[in-house]
Amino acid sequence: MVAVVLGLAAGVLIGAIGLALRNGLVKVPDPELGAFTTVAIGFMVAVVVAAGFGQLSHIDLGQVWPFLALGVLVPGFSQILFLRGVRDLGPSRHLVVMSTGPLFAGAAAVALLGEPLTMALAAGTVLVIGGGAMLAWERTRPAHFRLVGFAWALATAGLFASRDIFGRWLTGGHGTPPLLAATAMLASGAVTLLVFLVVTRRHEPLVRSIRASAGPFLIAGVLFGAGYLVLVAALDTGRVTIVSPLFATYALWGLLLSLLFLGKTEGIGRRTAVASLLVVSGISVIGITP
Repeated sequence: MVAVVLGLAAGVLIGAIGLALRNGLVKVPDPELGAFTTVAIGFMVAVVVAAGFGQLSHIDLGQVWPFLALGVLVPGFSQILFLRGVRDLGPSRHLVVMSTGPLFAGAAAVALLGEPLTMALAAGTVLVIGGGAMLAWERTRPAHFRLVGFAWALATAGLFASRDIFGRWLTGGHGTPPLLAATAMLASGAVTLLVFLVVTRRHEPLVRSIRASAGPFLIAGVLFGAGYLVLVAALDTGRVTIVSPLFATYALWGLLLSLLFLGKTEGIGRRTAVASLLVVSGISVIGITP
């Protein structure tokens, strides 16, 4: 039950971050800069929380380095793809397409980690992904929609799935405290994005740009840091085949928040009710699975 609660909580936080990122991009339409600012703020949040729980008092580089390596891709470069998807699809559709991640993560967990595949888990995963597919295929689309956004979202889903698999394998195999592991991934992700900006924007006033983006992406960064901590803690206590589909409910939360705060600008159609019902049904099936 701990893994179920944490997985759902991570889904809520990441669902909310879609809307926060969209608002940040309206003020600072720069996905790469927004990606760095979000991850950097998330790292600061992780340091405070992990230190509060005493998980930064003793750091063994032998345990931490795999998470530093993983963080280069996720949340490093994956965050650039994440923001590009939010920019081109809108937060609700981007999170919906990303909800296919459990399909990749679940298949890899069963094949590589030897986790059991029960009928309940399979049915719940199919329902969650089916709901996401219905939303993605809606005919009504917002004015800012760009087809390439689907490529960003699918690539992000694949990277998120790899994080779930390796995160679960590393926390289980190395005994690294989960909050320390999450902090390490956020640290290397922030450094990776900073190096990327320095290399690609040599002639720009980078420090000034980062300062200007801090305010617009502050809420997104706080949500991102909290979501990462909760997700890694969930993977530390539960199987990928349970945590990943529950985490993918960010599609539902992102949709509801977009309907509430963005309204018609997201162009969400009538299939929303049926798709949401499928996602909620999938959550229920997975949640009651022992």
